[in-house]
Amino acid sequence: MSTCNDEPVIADALVSVNAKGFITDWNEPAELLFGWKKSEILGRSLTFTIVPPQHRDAHVAGLARYITTGKATVINQRFATTALHRDGREFPVELTVSAAGKQGDTRFVGDFHGLIRIAPTGPGATSADGGGAGL
Repeated sequence: MSTCNDEPVIADALVSVNAKGFITDWNEPAELLFGWKKSEILGRSLTFTIVPPQHRDAHVAGLARYITTGKATVINQRFATTALHRDGREFPVELTVSAAGKQGDTRFVGDFHGLIRIAPTGPGATSADGGGAGL
């Protein structure tokens, strides 16, 4: 990913999850942010991969509440929290979760805002930032 003049760009990490909490899509910035390749993460539980242990119960309860009642506390709201990298380190993130679909077939997208600096590609380019999670 690069701009016309090969300046680094800031890209949002996007993570899609089905109603059961399993990851269904994962973009390149998500790979850099969380340390998981798309081919490794698809089909895994979001709860046990990028949600830190102290947030797991609230995450599971919120998902279940939204699926059964349609009531949400975080949908379409930008908020600060923490996430878990594959190597086990926890780091701060800003996140907006959106939901789409009918009850029973709901899909969720987590948009981790502007956290990944993607290095330019092409001649003379350096490697990607490698998952810096600074806000």
